[in-house]
Amino acid sequence: VALPTIEMAALAPMLGNSLSPAGQAAAHLRLLEGGILDGYATVTNLATRPIEPMGSVRDIEGRIEFHDRRAEISSFRASLGGQPVRAGGTFAWNAGGLTNANVFLQATNISLVRSVDLFLRGDLDLRITADGRTPPKISGEVALNDSLLFQDIGNLVKLDLKQPEQRPPFFSVPEPPLARWGLDVRVRGKEFLRVLSPVFRGSVSTGLQLTGTLKEPAALGDVSIEKGQILFPFGSLDVTRGAVQLTRQNPHLPRVDFRGQGMNFGYNISVEVTGNSDSPNIIFNSVPSLSTREIMLMLTAGEIPSGAYSYTDVDKASKLGYFLGKEFINQLLGLDPGEDKLLFRTGEYVTDDGQLTYRIEYRLIDWLSVFGEYTRFRDYNGGLKFNLYSR
Repeated sequence: VALPTIEMAALAPMLGNSLSPAGQAAAHLRLLEGGILDGYATVTNLATRPIEPMGSVRDIEGRIEFHDRRAEISSFRASLGGQPVRAGGTFAWNAGGLTNANVFLQATNISLVRSVDLFLRGDLDLRITADGRTPPKISGEVALNDSLLFQDIGNLVKLDLKQPEQRPPFFSVPEPPLARWGLDVRVRGKEFLRVLSPVFRGSVSTGLQLTGTLKEPAALGDVSIEKGQILFPFGSLDVTRGAVQLTRQNPHLPRVDFRGQGMNFGYNISVEVTGNSDSPNIIFNSVPSLSTREIMLMLTAGEIPSGAYSYTDVDKASKLGYFLGKEFINQLLGLDPGEDKLLFRTGEYVTDDGQLTYRIEYRLIDWLSVFGEYTRFRDYNGGLKFNLYSR
């Protein structure tokens, strides 16, 4: 039987929730005794319906060869987020349904999530297998890279454990038949994510294992902060340790372990955040000693306990304006906010005559910066800074 090219829109009632009514299909098939198929089918310009959080797979073109009760994907190409996707493999069936499948899916530098506050990219090397006794399983690896998070990182710990899409790993595919498919996927990324929020800037690495099903996914492993800075209107703390762990005992409730430290107005301030993300323990310390209230007033309102320096109302307004308007300043200077090339720090120390120290640094390339500073000894220094080692 030779079927002429058919518009998929004409088959809309039969497509279900997976395919959109776009593109064309054609076939040249023979139905042999016993319900055996022989021949081939082709598709052109097909598209799926949106699959959260990735979006739609578009421009699907392929050819499937049928022999007996077995089919081979002899050619396949598609587009996801503007990047090519490749696939191939075989599958077989009987009267009871799918009996065997071994299909690979590969893509490079595709957009896995594209939203207002998160842009996630990665390489896919996945395989779909089935044995006819259990639902199909997706296995393989996702290598994440060159991703950006603009959201306030604090919003990520606002979890709803009853909603799969609002708990780690923050996605769910509830539509059948994909909902029952199993997961066994390794997710890795070395400094793959740059976080650019009003209160935190840094880079993130991960090593996770996705398990469960597409409808009820779970992630096991850890997410770590390689380097970062906690930002306040009147100070900052460098992240010296940062990790989020997802355990098999409680895969949807992250455990956090963070430590930040920095010099502010002559005080060595540190903070530790530990425990479950929904109710963390937060401990501030200072040398010389300050109470938590004094530390917070100093970092957020510019109230320095020692009285060594006092901000005027105009100074406070200027500092708050800079804190809130850093992105606008980057735009005026033509700087990419994701590059973090410009570093400006003030108030690490107070000089004997009551002046704040400051330091300006501009990164020329990964290992070379130019800087200028005014020190607590009232000296002006400047020069080149070489970064010989980075962990």
